[in-house]
Amino acid sequence: MQPEEWGPLPGSLLRPPMVESSVTPPAHTAEMNQRRNRTVDELIMEGAGQTGFVTSQWLTDQGVSPGGISRRVRSGQLERFCRGHYLVPALRRPDTILRIALSALPESAAGFETAGRLHGFGVPATPIVVVQQAPSSIQIPGVRVVRSRRFNPAETHERLDGLRLTSPTQTLFDIGRTWSGKRLIHLLETQFIAKRPTAEAFQQFVLDNRGKGVRNGSVLVSVLEEMLDDQPFPESVLEQIMFEGLAERGVVLTRQFRPPWYDGRRGIVDACEPIGATIAEADGRRFRQVSQAHDNDRRRDLVAMSHSYCVVRASHYMMTRESSRTFDQMAEVIVSRREAATRRAAG
Repeated sequence: MQPEEWGPLPGSLLRPPMVESSVTPPAHTAEMNQRRNRTVDELIMEGAGQTGFVTSQWLTDQGVSPGGISRRVRSGQLERFCRGHYLVPALRRPDTILRIALSALPESAAGFETAGRLHGFGVPATPIVVVQQAPSSIQIPGVRVVRSRRFNPAETHERLDGLRLTSPTQTLFDIGRTWSGKRLIHLLETQFIAKRPTAEAFQQFVLDNRGKGVRNGSVLVSVLEEMLDDQPFPESVLEQIMFEGLAERGVVLTRQFRPPWYDGRRGIVDACEPIGATIAEADGRRFRQVSQAHDNDRRRDLVAMSHSYCVVRASHYMMTRESSRTFDQMAEVIVSRREAATRRAAG
């Protein structure tokens, strides 16, 4: 039988014979993969350079696959931190965790002592606190999320570096409700002096929020009423307290002293020890906020110093609440200057 008479052949026999392909993989496939991985790694380092973290959405937008993310987590280049956020350990900064929290909670802002430190209040470091209106189910390691009905995201203070903070007034209010005593008074005084915020603005803010379920709000109101009482303490009484306190320590002052620069209208001081050229002044208000009177006191002090006089100044609080320490320190300065002047005159 001739081949052409065999009839149709099975389909498998119709397949072309297997031959070794002439197409070979690129010689530098491994090198190309390494280059691509290096490019992704560099991209991640660049993206996290200013914050120390990247988001899963950002990684996806850059073309990094879930497998690529997992490989980098296993290698330690990335660290899963909270929902949708990856820490880059090599680029972690002091504020990275706060930045992650503000990214994970877009309607939040740093609050309480965290915001206070960023505002320059000089408060001690505490665990990170962020504030927001709505409750959150996101757990962020090392961050306390405080829900506040008074917080308004539209009124946050945003720094040039992108960190969102509660306003200085809100921050001072929140901290003030958790502090007490001298610590609270010192905090309020330092911020009022720096006008962050002004005493008047803060007092109005506290009054506006009184009776709205604010914890310790009444305590803060009472402290402010005492601090901002603008009625002067009777000068004759306060000066008498100063004279008696110093007299007990052997210091006798010339009252209503007219210094060399007295011009007939301004310049008389409360008291002076003329031998040592030391002026003693009593501030007759419970709280001396930054005002024209406060600025004038500082100008008077500068004039006195320009004439080689030293000024020791004490407040109502210092002379009534811290009298022993205050008068000891004032007397030490006055006596040491008097003795030094006496030695110079004798020598």
